[in-house]
Amino acid sequence: MRLAIALALLVGTTSGCGPAPGLVFEPDRLAFGEVDFSGELPEGGYASESVSLVNAGKQTTALSLPEFDTDRLCLAGFDAPDFPVDLGELPPDAAYTFVVGLCGYGASGIDTLMELELAVDGDDGRVVLPITFTPIRSSG
Repeated sequence: MRLAIALALLVGTTSGCGPAPGLVFEPDRLAFGEVDFSGELPEGGYASESVSLVNAGKQTTALSLPEFDTDRLCLAGFDAPDFPVDLGELPPDAAYTFVVGLCGYGASGIDTLMELELAVDGDDGRVVLPITFTPIRSSG
């Protein structure tokens, strides 16, 4: 019995039957830390970072952007989208780059850790980018 299990594991590993890595965000999370929300909203948000969605799989995948928290997250190029947004196809080893900014913090208030996420759907499922920040207001 042990030989059969070991052989099945070996065959599955060598034949490429295991799960493919698929879509991955690089970096795999955004931790903005404290973000000062004083003054007018700057273009792109109060803080912004570029993230790449990489197709680490072996097949081209169709991408779509489901609804996200547009009150708190700004995505460059997606000002007033109708959801879901078709992002096109992403071939293997290619990347789709997003510029993610912060637009607001909602009713939760200043000095409260915010935990959000940005999701993208591909042919094999959804990949999620966790986003955290703490809104503050400077006294000056």
